Amino acid sequence: MLIVDDNDTNREILRYQARLWGMESQEAASGPQALEYLRHAATHGQWYDVAILDMQMPHMDGVTLAQTIKADPQLASIRLVILTSVGWYGDSTDVRHAGIDDYLSKPVRQTQLYNCLVTLMSTPATPAVSLPAASSPLALSAPQWDAHLLLAEDSPVNQEVATHMLKVMGCRVTSVVNGQEACEAVRHTRYDLVLMDCQMPGMDGFSATRAIRQHLADTGGDHLPIIALTAYAMTGDRERCLEAGMDD
Repeated sequence: MLIVDDNDTNREILRYQARLWGMESQEAASGPQALEYLRHAATHGQWYDVAILDMQMPHMDGVTLAQTIKADPQLASIRLVILTSVGWYGDSTDVRHAGIDDYLSKPVRQTQLYNCLVTLMSTPATPAVSLPAASSPLALSAPQWDAHLLLAEDSPVNQEVATHMLKVMGCRVTSVVNGQEACEAVRHTRYDLVLMDCQMPGMDGFSATRAIRQHLADTGGDHLPIIALTAYAMTGDRERCLEAGMDD
């Protein structure tokens, strides 16, 4: 996934979300820089699955960038999502002409972005230029990972969307709705990774992580990566997650 935004904070937020979802991402601070990255990747037989474009950028805005991408045969198969904070919803004809697949208004809720990316990335992409069978667009695609993940998330919507996206990536997913269930699951099954919502009723993600770490220490179990999921990335949250024993 390519994130294109001239605002450093906006890029960091999107990059952090992509990492939590297991997606590889690269960031560009302008339209010209984005085109440079896209063309360099295509030249080496690699493709981005999706690009998230900010609408308002100096020199080249999101719509102009989208039109430029779609006009290049090597890049035309890339799915494009545009983010706007200026109330621009666009005429449907203009959107189709620019080659934009979807657009969202900022601030974008995690569930909105989840749903958008799942819809776009669950449909196989067709490269714009025919290449020999040996060529593969895997390097910058959503990774295929044969792993068993535990998802601890109390929101049915977030749980459904996250599970869908993880299965698209090739993962097997077991879902629980609170920290106590997460602890019980880890005691009885070996997982490759745990995605832990921080705020859950009963036992929250922080307490569950501490309990899991203690259980693994007592039983001599291997290190189990635990990644925090949080809807509100506030100052100090990362430190609190690490203190509880989460890996990120």
